[in-house]
Amino acid sequence: MILALALAFGMVGWALEVAHPVFFAREPVVVWTLPGEPNPKLFLHDALWPTAWTCYEEEGRLRWEADLRDAPLGIWIVCGQDCFSFLRISEDYGLVEVHNAPPELEITFGEKTHLIDSRGTTFFLVPSGIYSLETRVLGTSLKKQVHVHSGKREEIVWISASAKPTSSWAIPGTRIGMMIAAQTEFDLPFLPVEISLPPGWEGEPGPDYLFPVHKETSALRTWYISVPKDAEPGEYLCTFTVLGFPVSAKIRVAEKLPPLVVVGHWDVRKNELDLASPFSLTFERALWAASFLGQPIPYTDEIMTSELLFEILQRWVSEGE
Repeated sequence: MILALALAFGMVGWALEVAHPVFFAREPVVVWTLPGEPNPKLFLHDALWPTAWTCYEEEGRLRWEADLRDAPLGIWIVCGQDCFSFLRISEDYGLVEVHNAPPELEITFGEKTHLIDSRGTTFFLVPSGIYSLETRVLGTSLKKQVHVHSGKREEIVWISASAKPTSSWAIPGTRIGMMIAAQTEFDLPFLPVEISLPPGWEGEPGPDYLFPVHKETSALRTWYISVPKDAEPGEYLCTFTVLGFPVSAKIRVAEKLPPLVVVGHWDVRKNELDLASPFSLTFERALWAASFLGQPIPYTDEIMTSELLFEILQRWVSEGE
């Protein structure tokens, strides 16, 4: 019963998380739980396995380690808030793990072909040697040579990506920029991005959208997000699926903006607010802010006081250091 439950759910849970789907015999089994959740328990063939855990706090979670070097190999189950499976193997094989790949993508490694699972992962157990990892994306055949050594793990991160807005604040009817940073294991003709925005919001790619992506280098692409004029104040989530890997950023819509946001995004030459440009406190913007001493600051509910101006100037000086 425990085995069936664990295999049905997979190896990475909502709260309980297993470090790897496969562990070598010499490796400690590592799992994480949230504070207050049940202590993890290990099972082999549905029988509880007596385990001496080592536990310590790590970035807000509890990290648990168990030394199973003298325990049998095979499929194991760990249970806490949930139950998940993992495999323990001898060091006669090499292990290749693929992460952050599009679900259902078919990947061939040597003579083996696997489909990426719903969590974006798969793994291959093979003897030592040099293998070709092959797949096909956007009509393009992609290949990568991988050196595999017995008893060692090779982790291939299909793509690492992040989304960062030029401004996390917006007012109805304005446009912000979204910087998509990505790094992949392959050369690509361009960086494919699918967007999911709140109803009524619109997005368009920047002029760098169709630039090619070179493997193992950071690619930075710009998207522009338009906030509708009738957007209600609140926090909104913008999601970008980059080569099958989703990343998100939150935007706070308000009727008025913090003074620092206005100053850091003011286009002095055009004399207008530009939330689509990166935030930066320049000398020209500091002078512009000083010109409003004792007056209302545009797009805010505040007056430019000497204290506020001093705070802005201090921030400008610190950013210039």
